[in-house]
Amino acid sequence: TIERRWHLFNRCFFLCLQVDNARVLHYVGAGVGFPSSMLFICFQSIITYKIAKNSLDYRIGHCRAVLTIVAFINLVLSILSAELFFKTSVPSNSITSGQP
Repeated sequence: TIERRWHLFNRCFFLCLQVDNARVLHYVGAGVGFPSSMLFICFQSIITYKIAKNSLDYRIGHCRAVLTIVAFINLVLSILSAELFFKTSVPSNSITSGQP
């Protein structure tokens, strides 16, 4: 049936998104991609203020600035929470410590 096919498609799609084989590559890409997009949003907000001609343009600039600040706070908190999560959940390397 259609529901069964849709369920199988979703299952296959989300299993393909799992990061097991290229974990370092994934984190490097995310570490470059998210901050660079944040930098683009900051430049876009500055340009909006520079070319503003009336009060509506300034309101749009304020809205973009607020959204940029919220997105930056979200980015920092997600990085910190991931750092805390990986420090507490990853066991020490048994190869370098010499214990099984």
